[in-house]
Amino acid sequence: MGGRSYIVIGPDAEEQMARFRSFDGYVDKHVRSLDILQETLEDFAAYQSGASASTSLSFENYVSERRSLGRILKPGETPDLLGKDRFGWVRVDDAGKVSEIFHRDRPNSFWVNWGVLVTSWKLKPGIAATSSIASERISGTSTPGYTGSALKGEIDWQKMRSDIAMEAGEYWDLSTAGMPLPVHTTLRYTKPPQHNVLQYPREKFVQINVDMLINRSALIINGKIIDDQDFNGWENITSKNEAWYRYLNELIDSLPDDTLMTDVYTRD
Repeated sequence: MGGRSYIVIGPDAEEQMARFRSFDGYVDKHVRSLDILQETLEDFAAYQSGASASTSLSFENYVSERRSLGRILKPGETPDLLGKDRFGWVRVDDAGKVSEIFHRDRPNSFWVNWGVLVTSWKLKPGIAATSSIASERISGTSTPGYTGSALKGEIDWQKMRSDIAMEAGEYWDLSTAGMPLPVHTTLRYTKPPQHNVLQYPREKFVQINVDMLINRSALIINGKIIDDQDFNGWENITSKNEAWYRYLNELIDSLPDDTLMTDVYTRD
Protein backbone atom coordinates (compact mmCIF):
# COMPACT_ATOMS: atom_id res chain seq x y z
CA MET A 1 0.00 0.00 0.00
CA GLY A 2 1.48 3.30 -1.11
CA GLY A 3 0.61 6.90 -0.56
CA ARG A 4 1.55 10.52 -1.09
CA SER A 5 1.44 13.79 0.82
CA TYR A 6 -0.44 16.86 -0.38
CA ILE A 7 -1.13 20.38 0.80
CA VAL A 8 -4.84 21.13 0.48
CA ILE A 9 -5.51 24.83 -0.01
CA GLY A 10 -8.90 26.16 1.13
CA PRO A 11 -11.44 25.82 3.94
CA ASP A 12 -13.11 22.72 2.51
CA ALA A 13 -10.42 20.04 2.73
CA GLU A 14 -12.99 17.28 3.31
CA GLU A 15 -14.95 18.29 0.22
CA GLN A 16 -11.86 18.72 -1.93
CA MET A 17 -10.52 15.31 -0.91
CA ALA A 18 -13.91 13.58 -1.33
CA ARG A 19 -13.83 13.85 -5.11
CA PHE A 20 -10.59 11.83 -5.21
CA ARG A 21 -11.73 8.93 -3.01
CA SER A 22 -11.24 5.53 -4.66
CA PHE A 23 -14.64 4.16 -5.61
CA ASP A 24 -15.68 1.28 -3.35
CA GLY A 25 -19.38 1.21 -4.19
CA TYR A 26 -20.40 4.19 -2.10
CA VAL A 27 -22.20 6.50 -4.53
CA ASP A 28 -22.00 10.26 -4.04
CA LYS A 29 -22.16 13.33 -6.25
CA HIS A 30 -18.58 12.82 -7.47
CA VAL A 31 -19.21 9.40 -9.07
CA ARG A 32 -19.46 9.56 -12.85
CA SER A 33 -20.58 7.18 -15.61
CA LEU A 34 -17.56 6.88 -17.93
CA ASP A 35 -18.02 5.65 -21.50
CA ILE A 36 -15.46 2.87 -22.09
CA LEU A 37 -16.92 1.31 -25.25
CA GLN A 38 -14.05 2.48 -27.46
CA GLU A 39 -11.47 1.43 -24.88
CA THR A 40 -13.04 -2.04 -24.68
CA LEU A 41 -13.10 -2.31 -28.48
CA GLU A 42 -9.38 -1.57 -28.52
CA ASP A 43 -8.75 -4.21 -25.85
CA PHE A 44 -10.79 -6.67 -27.88
CA ALA A 45 -8.76 -5.92 -31.02
CA ALA A 46 -5.53 -6.58 -29.11
CA TYR A 47 -6.98 -9.85 -27.79
CA GLN A 48 -8.04 -10.96 -31.26
CA SER A 49 -4.63 -10.23 -32.74
CA GLY A 50 -3.13 -12.94 -30.55
CA ALA A 51 -6.03 -15.39 -30.58
CA SER A 52 -6.06 -18.63 -32.52
CA ALA A 53 -9.03 -19.86 -34.54
CA SER A 54 -10.14 -21.97 -31.58
CA THR A 55 -9.98 -19.10 -29.05
CA SER A 56 -11.32 -16.31 -31.23
CA LEU A 57 -14.53 -14.69 -29.95
CA SER A 58 -17.15 -12.29 -31.16
CA PHE A 59 -17.11 -8.92 -29.42
CA GLU A 60 -20.38 -9.79 -27.69
CA ASN A 61 -18.98 -13.03 -26.28
CA TYR A 62 -15.78 -11.25 -25.28
CA VAL A 63 -17.79 -8.70 -23.32
CA SER A 64 -20.14 -11.23 -21.71
CA GLU A 65 -17.16 -13.21 -20.37
CA ARG A 66 -15.81 -10.11 -18.63
CA ARG A 67 -18.25 -9.88 -15.77
CA SER A 68 -16.32 -7.04 -14.19
CA LEU A 69 -17.79 -4.83 -16.93
CA GLY A 70 -21.21 -5.22 -15.31
CA ARG A 71 -24.50 -6.85 -16.13
CA ILE A 72 -26.02 -6.67 -19.61
CA LEU A 73 -29.03 -4.37 -20.00
CA LYS A 74 -31.67 -4.69 -22.67
CA PRO A 75 -32.78 -1.76 -24.87
CA GLY A 76 -34.75 0.73 -22.79
CA GLU A 77 -33.74 -0.79 -19.45
CA THR A 78 -32.69 1.84 -16.90
CA PRO A 79 -29.40 1.27 -15.03
CA ASP A 80 -29.68 0.85 -11.26
CA LEU A 81 -27.04 3.46 -10.36
CA LEU A 82 -27.37 2.98 -6.60
CA GLY A 83 -27.57 -0.81 -6.67
CA LYS A 84 -26.74 -3.53 -9.17
CA ASP A 85 -25.18 -1.18 -11.75
CA ARG A 86 -23.29 1.18 -9.46
CA PHE A 87 -19.97 -0.13 -10.83
CA GLY A 88 -21.07 -0.10 -14.47
CA TRP A 89 -23.10 -1.87 -17.14
CA VAL A 90 -23.21 -3.13 -20.71
CA ARG A 91 -26.15 -2.51 -23.06
CA VAL A 92 -27.12 -4.43 -26.18
CA ASP A 93 -29.40 -3.27 -28.98
CA ASP A 94 -32.39 -5.09 -30.48
CA ALA A 95 -30.05 -7.18 -32.62
CA GLY A 96 -28.05 -8.32 -29.57
CA LYS A 97 -25.03 -6.20 -30.46
CA VAL A 98 -23.19 -4.27 -27.76
CA SER A 99 -24.20 -0.62 -28.04
CA GLU A 100 -22.71 0.88 -24.88
CA ILE A 101 -20.37 0.07 -22.01
CA PHE A 102 -20.14 2.35 -19.00
CA HIS A 103 -17.80 2.17 -16.02
CA ARG A 104 -18.72 3.99 -12.80
CA ASP A 105 -15.95 5.74 -10.91
CA ARG A 106 -14.71 8.99 -9.44
CA PRO A 107 -12.41 10.43 -12.12
CA ASN A 108 -8.77 10.78 -10.97
CA SER A 109 -9.49 9.02 -7.66
CA PHE A 110 -6.39 7.96 -5.76
CA TRP A 111 -6.97 7.45 -2.03
CA VAL A 112 -8.52 4.85 0.25
CA ASN A 113 -8.01 6.88 3.43
CA TRP A 114 -6.30 10.09 4.45
CA GLY A 115 -5.21 11.95 7.53
CA VAL A 116 -3.56 15.17 8.64
CA LEU A 117 0.14 15.40 9.52
CA VAL A 118 0.08 17.27 12.83
CA THR A 119 3.65 18.57 13.16
CA SER A 120 4.28 19.98 9.67
CA TRP A 121 4.43 23.70 10.44
CA LYS A 122 5.54 25.85 13.35
CA LEU A 123 2.93 28.30 14.63
CA LYS A 124 3.67 31.89 15.49
CA PRO A 125 4.18 32.43 19.24
CA GLY A 126 0.93 32.46 21.20
CA ILE A 127 -1.17 31.43 18.20
CA ALA A 128 -3.72 28.60 18.29
CA ALA A 129 -4.30 27.14 14.84
CA THR A 130 -7.61 27.80 13.12
CA SER A 131 -8.76 24.51 11.62
CA SER A 132 -11.99 22.76 10.72
CA ILE A 133 -10.44 19.30 10.41
CA ALA A 134 -12.34 16.53 12.21
CA SER A 135 -10.45 14.96 15.11
CA GLU A 136 -10.54 11.50 13.51
CA ARG A 137 -8.44 12.86 10.65
CA ILE A 138 -5.57 13.81 12.97
CA SER A 139 -2.65 11.41 12.78
CA GLY A 140 0.10 10.97 15.34
CA THR A 141 0.93 12.84 18.51
CA SER A 142 0.68 16.60 18.37
CA THR A 143 3.55 18.81 19.47
CA PRO A 144 2.79 22.13 21.19
CA GLY A 145 3.41 25.02 18.83
CA TYR A 146 3.11 22.90 15.67
CA THR A 147 0.22 22.01 13.39
CA GLY A 148 -0.78 20.39 10.13
CA SER A 149 -3.77 22.63 9.50
CA ALA A 150 -3.88 26.39 10.00
CA LEU A 151 -4.40 29.71 8.30
CA LYS A 152 -1.36 30.72 6.29
CA GLY A 153 -0.88 33.81 8.46
CA GLU A 154 -0.78 31.71 11.65
CA ILE A 155 2.24 29.73 10.45
CA ASP A 156 5.68 31.09 11.35
CA TRP A 157 7.21 30.85 7.89
CA GLN A 158 9.92 33.38 8.75
CA LYS A 159 11.19 31.38 11.73
CA MET A 160 11.10 28.03 9.90
CA ARG A 161 12.90 29.44 6.88
CA SER A 162 15.53 31.28 8.91
CA ASP A 163 16.30 28.13 10.93
CA ILE A 164 16.80 26.12 7.73
CA ALA A 165 18.88 28.90 6.17
CA MET A 166 21.21 28.98 9.17
CA GLU A 167 21.63 25.19 9.20
CA ALA A 168 22.17 25.03 5.44
CA GLY A 169 24.78 27.80 5.55
CA GLU A 170 26.71 26.06 8.31
CA TYR A 171 26.48 22.76 6.40
CA TRP A 172 27.84 24.37 3.24
CA ASP A 173 30.69 25.99 5.17
CA LEU A 174 31.73 22.69 6.75
CA SER A 175 31.46 20.78 3.49
CA THR A 176 33.48 23.20 1.39
CA ALA A 177 36.12 23.39 4.13
CA GLY A 178 36.42 19.61 4.19
CA MET A 179 35.31 19.51 7.81
CA PRO A 180 33.29 16.67 9.38
CA LEU A 181 29.60 17.03 8.61
CA PRO A 182 26.81 16.73 11.20
CA VAL A 183 25.64 13.17 11.80
CA HIS A 184 22.04 14.38 11.94
CA THR A 185 20.52 17.17 9.88
CA THR A 186 17.03 18.43 9.10
CA LEU A 187 18.17 19.49 5.63
CA ARG A 188 16.61 17.61 2.73
CA TYR A 189 19.08 18.49 -0.02
CA THR A 190 22.41 17.11 1.14
CA LYS A 191 22.83 13.63 -0.34
CA PRO A 192 25.32 12.80 -1.65
CA PRO A 193 26.72 15.69 0.37
CA GLN A 194 29.85 16.59 -1.55
CA HIS A 195 28.12 16.46 -4.94
CA ASN A 196 25.08 18.50 -3.97
CA VAL A 197 26.90 21.05 -1.86
CA LEU A 198 29.89 21.78 -4.03
CA GLN A 199 27.93 22.21 -7.26
CA TYR A 200 26.23 25.34 -5.87
CA PRO A 201 27.34 28.70 -4.50
CA ARG A 202 26.50 29.07 -0.83
CA GLU A 203 23.50 31.35 -1.45
CA LYS A 204 21.87 28.96 -3.91
CA PHE A 205 22.43 25.90 -1.72
CA VAL A 206 20.77 27.72 1.17
CA GLN A 207 17.83 28.82 -1.01
CA ILE A 208 17.20 25.30 -2.32
CA ASN A 209 17.01 23.92 1.20
CA VAL A 210 14.73 26.74 2.31
CA ASP A 211 12.44 26.06 -0.65
CA MET A 212 12.27 22.40 0.31
CA LEU A 213 10.55 23.34 3.54
CA ILE A 214 7.44 22.85 1.39
CA ASN A 215 8.47 19.36 0.36
CA ARG A 216 5.35 18.05 -1.37
CA SER A 217 4.86 16.59 -4.83
CA ALA A 218 1.38 18.08 -5.22
CA LEU A 219 -1.17 20.65 -4.08
CA ILE A 220 -4.94 20.37 -4.16
CA ILE A 221 -6.61 23.72 -4.68
CA ASN A 222 -10.12 24.52 -5.85
CA GLY A 223 -10.76 20.82 -6.35
CA LYS A 224 -7.85 20.42 -8.77
CA ILE A 225 -4.48 18.72 -8.38
CA ILE A 226 -1.36 20.69 -9.25
CA ASP A 227 1.59 18.33 -9.18
CA ASP A 228 5.20 18.02 -10.22
CA GLN A 229 4.15 16.19 -13.37
CA ASP A 230 3.54 19.69 -14.74
CA PHE A 231 7.31 19.96 -14.78
CA ASN A 232 7.85 16.90 -16.97
CA GLY A 233 10.16 17.35 -19.91
CA TRP A 234 13.09 18.62 -17.89
CA GLU A 235 16.16 16.65 -18.87
CA ASN A 236 17.81 17.28 -15.51
CA ILE A 237 15.74 15.89 -12.63
CA THR A 238 17.62 18.10 -10.17
CA SER A 239 16.70 21.24 -12.07
CA LYS A 240 13.12 20.02 -12.32
CA ASN A 241 12.87 19.58 -8.55
CA GLU A 242 14.44 22.95 -7.86
CA ALA A 243 11.94 24.65 -10.16
CA TRP A 244 9.02 22.78 -8.61
CA TYR A 245 9.88 23.69 -5.01
CA ARG A 246 10.51 27.31 -6.00
CA TYR A 247 7.10 27.34 -7.69
CA LEU A 248 5.40 25.93 -4.58
CA ASN A 249 6.94 28.60 -2.38
CA GLU A 250 5.95 31.40 -4.73
CA LEU A 251 2.39 30.09 -4.98
CA ILE A 252 1.95 29.76 -1.21
CA ASP A 253 3.59 33.15 -0.58
CA SER A 254 1.02 34.69 -2.93
CA LEU A 255 -1.96 33.36 -0.94
CA PRO A 256 -3.87 35.67 1.43
CA ASP A 257 -3.05 35.21 5.13
CA ASP A 258 -6.59 33.97 5.86
CA THR A 259 -6.17 30.96 3.52
CA LEU A 260 -6.52 27.62 5.31
CA MET A 261 -3.73 25.14 4.55
CA THR A 262 -3.94 21.46 5.46
CA ASP A 263 -1.06 19.01 5.15
CA VAL A 264 -2.47 15.56 4.38
CA TYR A 265 -1.13 12.11 3.64
CA THR A 266 -3.03 9.48 1.70
CA ARG A 267 -3.06 5.69 1.43
CA ASP A 268 -4.03 4.07 -1.84
